[in-house]
Amino acid sequence: MEELEAFHEHQLTDYDNDCVKAAENLLKIARGEIPSVDVVLNSQVKQQIEDNRKRFLPIIDTVCGRQGLALRGDRDHGSMQSLEDPVTNYGNFRALLRYRANGDQTPANQLLRSGRNATHISPTIQNEVINACNDLILADFFC
Repeated sequence: MEELEAFHEHQLTDYDNDCVKAAENLLKIARGEIPSVDVVLNSQVKQQIEDNRKRFLPIIDTVCGRQGLALRGDRDHGSMQSLEDPVTNYGNFRALLRYRANGDQTPANQLLRSGRNATHISPTIQNEVINACNDLILADFFC
């Protein structure tokens, strides 16, 4: 009789309940009733990649403008505090981004709400985008 009581007490423990839930979830995954962790993580990664592309495309479009404008200004670094035109010339790149952000919420959110290392507007990033555009143009030209 003591073994049966010990078994019933064991069934009431958190450890046993957690193990039963884990086993049930494993069976549900095996039957395809719920997605596995790798599928969920993979879909989250895909969503993050898609979000990053949406955030970065306005920057690429701005850098790869067709008018041949110089991008650099007197102070072409740091975060953008607002979308209002500043007193100091921060360059055509930032002016074009401000203009674009006034009509499009995606770049506006990126410029004003992203962390300092996630705005993708530094001179280094501008140079990388310029070089990538150059490579694409030259590849099309010579193909």
